[in-house]
Amino acid sequence: MTRPAREWARRRWSVLAVALAATAVTVYPPYANWPPIRSDGAGYHIWTYALLKGDLSFAWFEGDPAPVSLHQPDPAVRRFTCKYPPGVALIRLPVMALVADRARNGEPFPPAEQWACLALGAAALVATAALALATCLCAGVPPTWANVAVLALTAGTGLFHYGTYDAGFGHVYSALLVAALLWLAARAARGPAPLPVLPVAALVALLLLVRTTNIVLIGAWGAGCLYALSGAARSRAAGGAALGVVLGLALTLAVNHQMFGRPTFHTYPGEAFHWADPHMGLVLAGPKNGLLRYYPVLAVALGAGLAARAARGRALLVLVAGAAYVVLYGHWWTWSLGYGFGHRGFVELVPFAVPVLATALAALPRPAARAFAALALLAALYTVVRMALYWGWRAYRPDWP
Repeated sequence: MTRPAREWARRRWSVLAVALAATAVTVYPPYANWPPIRSDGAGYHIWTYALLKGDLSFAWFEGDPAPVSLHQPDPAVRRFTCKYPPGVALIRLPVMALVADRARNGEPFPPAEQWACLALGAAALVATAALALATCLCAGVPPTWANVAVLALTAGTGLFHYGTYDAGFGHVYSALLVAALLWLAARAARGPAPLPVLPVAALVALLLLVRTTNIVLIGAWGAGCLYALSGAARSRAAGGAALGVVLGLALTLAVNHQMFGRPTFHTYPGEAFHWADPHMGLVLAGPKNGLLRYYPVLAVALGAGLAARAARGRALLVLVAGAAYVVLYGHWWTWSLGYGFGHRGFVELVPFAVPVLATALAALPRPAARAFAALALLAALYTVVRMALYWGWRAYRPDWP
């Protein structure tokens, strides 16, 4: 290996580790849960066919609509609605268009599409880790601490799981889009590169088309830009975010109007928020998918961020965004978001947490930094062990401590 290559690897060893691990479990899946396009993932994927066919009414669909989350409002009219948005299908479309069987009108999805789902999820995972690391390096964090933060939070939060085992879900793509936004902001803060308005708008719009609840992440990013940027960069961030929100919400309303015949953001028939029956405590620490029971490294990252003055503002921002999601999910009818490894509704916050931990480790006195780093890696190891057990179908029990 040449000296430049060694230097590159030394500065990015966490991304290399994530890439090697993701490639290994994608090529040789160490679990028997097949196919990868299932459950919510099937609902996201069915949009691929709707986009390729140019028919968003799903009138072409054949078979049982339940497994792909389609709903037929009127049994007398061959027209379906999909409760999941089209953002994941849009992101994957350039590849899926090459492998999809356009003549197919329903399940089962062909093997080529299943493998493409896994490969694209792994690629999104690696890209998310690379962008998170680049964000930390742009902020002036030493490579050692930046790599520790990336490795601990990628392995210890479910991000790795939802980029591989459950790659059919949309969480890894939300994380990727957030990581890209954070990198653009960090690069603009360092200068002299300007913050590009149109790419920001496109990323924000895609975030809304992947999950409408990503509006919380967009708000957190905008607040962070107001705090960290100034002058033209701040104005461009605000303009790009506003343009993206308008575009994303307009497209969402247009798509939903096409399906439901009326403008609406609520696409989940029969599902609703129960505002009189909160479960915030269970979201945070419940035995079924409780956030801190599965992803304790987030508590370590926030603790380090609050302890270090240089990272305190970022830590408070993540804390507020996380609290908003706790309240939101705590009132949803299925507060745990169903089956999965940990509370998957918080995976999208990981790119925000990485620079918090990295900046804190760089700013704290060396003994404290080493202690927090050790805690973060131990917490990540705990999560990896639980993930390995889950992959072997031995870990899911509602009464697990």
